[in-house]
Amino acid sequence: FVLLEGGIPQGTLNAEQRFYTHGDGTNTSEVGLLTPLTGDVYVALGERRMGETAWPVHATVHPLQPWLWAGALLMTAGGFSAAARRIRRMPPC
Repeated sequence: FVLLEGGIPQGTLNAEQRFYTHGDGTNTSEVGLLTPLTGDVYVALGERRMGETAWPVHATVHPLQPWLWAGALLMTAGGFSAAARRIRRMPPC
């Protein structure tokens, strides 16, 4: 799948549907993921019905998702900074 915004390609998402004949014949769905700074875009293929040639497609947009990760990294860096200051101020034994 090619993601277009205003007719301009923004990226490619590769979603897959896999069927494993070994064992119990399991179906798995591999999600296509694109992560621009504005949010995550997920595309997954659904189950194809018997006799049909088309695949159902599920697309989901999670706006500003990368900023959650950036916030977590910023809080981690702040924790390490505070711990380093405390260790530096400790008197020698």
